[in-house]
Amino acid sequence: MTRSRSRRSLILASMVLAMAGCSSGAAHVAPAAAPAQGGSNPAGAQSTARFSLTIPAAGSAAAVHRRLPAYVSSSTLSASIQVNGGAATGVDLSAGSTNCTAVTGGRACIITAPAPVGSDTFKLLLYSGPLVSGSPTGSLLSGASNFGATIAEGSANVTVPLVLGGFPSSVDLSAPGLIGRSPGTVPMVVTAYDSSGNTIVGPADYIDATGSPATLTLALATSTSQLTLHDGAQSGTSISVSAPTDTVTLQLTSPGDVLGGAFTVENSASSYLLPTAAGGQRIAVSGTLASTMLPAATIAEQPDYTYFAPIDSRITPGVPSGFAFSMGTESGGDELGYFDAATEQIAACIYTSANNLAVAPVTGGLAFTFNGDYSVATPPFGVEFVPVANLNGSSCSGTAYTTSSVSGASVAKSLAFDPSPGRLYEGDGNESLHSDDFSGSSFSSNTTIATGYVAAISSLVALNDRQFFLDDAADVMYTQQGASAPTTITAAGSSLTSLALSEEESAAYMLDTLQKCVWVYSPITGTAVQYTPPNSFTGTLSTQQWSLAIGADGRAYATDDGSTIYAVTTGGTQTTLTIPAPSGGLGDIRAIFDGHNGYLYAYYDDGLNAGDEYFYRISN
Repeated sequence: MTRSRSRRSLILASMVLAMAGCSSGAAHVAPAAAPAQGGSNPAGAQSTARFSLTIPAAGSAAAVHRRLPAYVSSSTLSASIQVNGGAATGVDLSAGSTNCTAVTGGRACIITAPAPVGSDTFKLLLYSGPLVSGSPTGSLLSGASNFGATIAEGSANVTVPLVLGGFPSSVDLSAPGLIGRSPGTVPMVVTAYDSSGNTIVGPADYIDATGSPATLTLALATSTSQLTLHDGAQSGTSISVSAPTDTVTLQLTSPGDVLGGAFTVENSASSYLLPTAAGGQRIAVSGTLASTMLPAATIAEQPDYTYFAPIDSRITPGVPSGFAFSMGTESGGDELGYFDAATEQIAACIYTSANNLAVAPVTGGLAFTFNGDYSVATPPFGVEFVPVANLNGSSCSGTAYTTSSVSGASVAKSLAFDPSPGRLYEGDGNESLHSDDFSGSSFSSNTTIATGYVAAISSLVALNDRQFFLDDAADVMYTQQGASAPTTITAAGSSLTSLALSEEESAAYMLDTLQKCVWVYSPITGTAVQYTPPNSFTGTLSTQQWSLAIGADGRAYATDDGSTIYAVTTGGTQTTLTIPAPSGGLGDIRAIFDGHNGYLYAYYDDGLNAGDEYFYRISN
């Protein structure tokens, strides 16, 4: 929400009186100087601008219960001040500085800067590190830029009140739960923190790295029309949040049967600010789980081999959110395509020249590996690109790349595309990881990244120049950044069988079928922690890939070896849903995934009769 000049002027004007009574955490107005005596100032005359502020002590009542119109972090140790865009001057604001004096609840500090007589423009930035060699260090905490003051000749000058805005380093979201099928509106609290973990408060706008006002973009990662964000006159799936005082609400409209909504918060540099180990960054819609079979999405064949890969437009621009699949039959007529979660329809093509295996969404289409046999590298083999437009029911027509990583006695059966570097990653049956550069519907520059894993690579996913995958036999997860060597991520006493990637937060979730729980790995902290408690799943969990999903409501969903889905909250509360097998068939759920539209989807394999392959929508 953009603030008008009149509102900002009102804040400044009201502070002229209010600041005199402010205590810790506020930037104060210096005492008024006596009018300059004598005639006009000579050209180029210099004087001194003087600002005062109080830095609250960490843990003090003032630091915890700030209700002041300016924001000064308790972690402030140094500052930078510029006059009229000139060179920055560093200021020591530490407890031992001659610029500061101990006061109740913190320390009062004076900031002075040489300034030309007349109307000047200033920029003040506060930092968390000490002054080193005349320059501030550490992380930016708060500041203000392009604020003006009229400087008279003399050493003490009246300056305008400082309204400092905080620089958000991370954000938390919270809201009361919404009741399924009961439309309503609830308040949504956006809490921003500086780099030292202090809560940013006050009416001043958030700032960017230059000290200029900058809004946060709060958006629904889910695309459902049932959930809407509001902030003043703003309404939609994406809004701007300008300051800690903004009032944000979340509205659920009829029919209210979605599972919930996941959210993103970005700063002016388009960087996600939500914690990566997603705890409270989703809003759940309560209600009894239900399944709805989607007849229009039925696959009209019984595949012998199926491979899946998540699709998301944020992962692969131009490709809808949903699930890519590759289904192969011994008799030929393989099917390649995707289930579009927005339309709940399937777009597919038939591949007849060889067996198609692993699949991955790439920019503008799908990539898949092909081979003359399912397990033995029989030429031809390689990777092929098929544009989205060619998934129209006819034969798959694309660009083949036959110099892939496939070698020896096995073929690539796990693919993942990372749009950041434009690479397709291949996990082959020879326990090796490779990458292929992708540009303009063609692949090139195959590179072997790592070799020597215990067994075939599975559940390979990639996002934001980071890859995650499992080593089937070792029960461990690996992650790597770019082309660096993979890092082993273990969970004590676990048997890791399936991965789920959180696109909006870049975290990897791992299903532990031995301890019957889910782990979440954060690339920022570099550690794996339990997302659900041990034994929170009561059933026998499936060991196949794609048997784990993290829903829009924040629950972890896992399947058994049959038709049951288990939904477990981060606190360990379990709900189950058994999907009725159509036509009395006996089969199992082969894959579940979050469609990013507030629903979960399950792919069900009847397992008895050709043509019995179904998609189900899971809702409240």
